[in-house]
Amino acid sequence: MPRAEYLALLKQETSKTLYNARLNAYEKGDLVPTNYTLIIEYEAPNAYGTPVRSFSTCEYFDGSGSLEYVTKNSVKIDGKTSTDLLVDQARSLYSK
Repeated sequence: MPRAEYLALLKQETSKTLYNARLNAYEKGDLVPTNYTLIIEYEAPNAYGTPVRSFSTCEYFDGSGSLEYVTKNSVKIDGKTSTDLLVDQARSLYSK
């Protein structure tokens, strides 16, 4: 990940101590922040049972460049976290 992109991510860090520690580790090469992206093509039936082909983008960010700690809750699907997807599902149930 380019330095400018990593600095933009670090700006979200509220702790100045963590910001400096992560920036120093990045500068020394101890951190290799990586965005992983996977595009999945799938077919699913619509409301009438007709198969419809679609795509979803799955994204995972890791500050050290590892896939060791990836979980279903740490992956964004089409830009949404697992919490976002649950909220959307709850809203659709209660809006009917």
